[in-house]
Amino acid sequence: MMVYGLGMLLGHCLPLQNHFRGGRGIFTYMGFFAYFSFWPIFITAILAWIVVTRFKQIRFAQYMIVVLPVVLFQIFYYVIPGFRHELPPYFVALMLFIALFMGVLNILVSKRLGEI
Repeated sequence: MMVYGLGMLLGHCLPLQNHFRGGRGIFTYMGFFAYFSFWPIFITAILAWIVVTRFKQIRFAQYMIVVLPVVLFQIFYYVIPGFRHELPPYFVALMLFIALFMGVLNILVSKRLGEI
């Protein structure tokens, strides 16, 4: 499922038939992350909604959605007993890699749009 998720993110952010001009893939990333761990992405979505509605900081909320679920996942995984312990021990590192991959994709899209 991780390989499919990476392909889903890559295909959304850099689609071939649209000359590599895609979106940021934030909601795609959220759905992908929610498949593996619902509560960290749910908490992040609520916090991002507050940041957008109260402070009007859409860009900060986008990057918060990329980083915060991984941090929360690590906290939940190591602190709460029984939280997704059927996952292999290297899964935390895989989720960190996915977040880094998503951050690089967002930087590429931002450069293409002239925002950076």
